[in-house]
This record gives sequence, C-alpha cells and structure tokens, in this order.
Amino acid sequence: MTTANDQIDLKAIIKPANAQAVIAALDPAWSIDASGMACIVPYRFNMETLLVAHVDSVPGAGASSLDLVRRFLNFIADVRAKVGATWLPVYACFDATKDRTVADRLVEMGLMATPTARGPGAIRFPPLTAILFGGVGSQVSQAQPLPVSLPGRGRFSVPALHVPKVILYTGVREKLALRQLKIASTPSTPMLLRELENLETKITAARNVTIQPGNPEVHDDLADALALGVFLAREYEIAREDARRRSMRGSRPAPSSAAWT
Repeated sequence: MTTANDQIDLKAIIKPANAQAVIAALDPAWSIDASGMACIVPYRFNMETLLVAHVDSVPGAGASSLDLVRRFLNFIADVRAKVGATWLPVYACFDATKDRTVADRLVEMGLMATPTARGPGAIRFPPLTAILFGGVGSQVSQAQPLPVSLPGRGRFSVPALHVPKVILYTGVREKLALRQLKIASTPSTPMLLRELENLETKITAARNVTIQPGNPEVHDDLADALALGVFLAREYEIAREDARRRSMRGSRPAPSSAAWT
C-alpha cells in the first residue's frame, strides 16, 4: 500500500541522493506485547519532501532492553541498506513512558555518538530524543532530561519532550491527507494498517482528548512508532529550515569611521 500522490514521479524522488536522513522511532511494549519500530526517510525533491516509512515489530515475550535495542539498530541498518545511502545520519526517538532503561542501552550502543555538522548552516538537532506521552493541554513541552551514566565512558543527558498523542496522530493524519507519506510494504504493514483503523478518539471526564485502540485486543505499538517517527521528521525539517535560514544571513560589514564624521 502506498499513500504517495500517484501524479508525482516517484522515480525522480526516491533516490539515494535525495534522501536526507533516517528518522528512527522505537515504542517499547508493556509486558509481553510486541514492540513497534519505524524508520522514516525524508526524500527532498525541489521544495517538497516525501516521507517513506518502514515499520517492523519485535516480540516482547522474554526480550530484554538490550535485545530490543540490538534489534532496533539492526532494523535501522537494514533500512539504510535498502535506501542505498549508508552514509545518512540517524536521528532517533523512543517512548520513555514505559521503560527508561532503553535510554541507557541506546546510549551504550552509540546512538549519542552520531556526528553532527558544524558551522553557520549546521543542523542543530539532537541525535537521540526521549518522548513522554502526555503534556500540559495540547502543547509540546520540555521535560527533564534523562541522565545516563556509563562506567568508564562518562555521563550523558538525553533531551526529553512531553508530547500529547493528539499532536502525534494529527501529524500522521496531515501527512496522509496531503499524500506526503508513503508506507513501504513490509511483513508488518498489514498489522500497522489494522492498528491505525482501530484507533478511536475519546473525550475524558476532564474534557481531555485521548486516542486509544477501540478494540483492546488490537495493540497500537506500530501505530505509535509511526506517529513518533512522523513527529520527529517534522522537527527535523524545522531544524533543517532553521539551518538554511542561518546560512543565508550575510555577515554585516564593520561600520566605517566615515559614517560618524
């Protein structure tokens, strides 16, 4: 299944040279539920961006956080190989509301060591971001960074954000409506579509809008991973635009002494 506009020449877009980065998202599961993984690859074509999503799931029964992170990194490597651009930078996020030890494993496996460009046009974007579902109202807010200490390697600080689920799925709906999101065909794609169709919007007694599975037997791990990836891809595009604007700012010449005489 594809959600890209059929009128767009996809062959002119989906090329390794047009790929910008790999936006990876991990949604660890509760207990024995399956964990969801998604990799969003933004392709740039003129002034437009097309997102291609790859999804996969990991059985949760008996899996440790280390096993989960290893599968996650292997999944990222497979997506980079499929894209044909193994040099692409990787930016990752994960759901930190369930198991925060995943942050330790991700840092331990080297995701915080992603090189970032420097200079006036550099993209200032953290290589790893923790996402906490929820927040004040319907706004994205800063959360306390997650501290990670590795013996012999020092201390790290993973930035964290409070993001309501409404904002996450609003972004997915927007990209689908604009036909700017294409879902690659994988063995987990049918389950992803089933999870998306099963989601329902509900209003709580406190008049808060929540998004939950309508059928409790159908989980939402893959859908949450996709929503996390789409959200981080949007933040990445904002960072790219900021870097472009900074690079366009010309340095002002020093004032001449003649102007004061």
